Amino acid sequence: MLEDMVEGRVSYIEGADAMIRWFESQGLSIFDSKDFYMFLLIQSETDALPRHAQRKFWSEQALKDPGTTHFENFIRNGVLR
Repeated sequence: MLEDMVEGRVSYIEGADAMIRWFESQGLSIFDSKDFYMFLLIQSETDALPRHAQRKFWSEQALKDPGTTHFENFIRNGVLR
């Protein structure tokens, strides 16, 4: 999943959700690992943004809005470089 996120095959928003589900499925607390805490922060900051299954219910204009794409671009172009 992490490689898919870095390579752009999975968005950071979707990837963070998946990583949290995986972490919890292992019976672990996301709060016990500073490495995985980042995914909780991503999820928290993007909870109002559409996930893949929700995108079909959003208008094209809303999906292209800079506010909708800002966080994903910030992570991809800022945090990871």
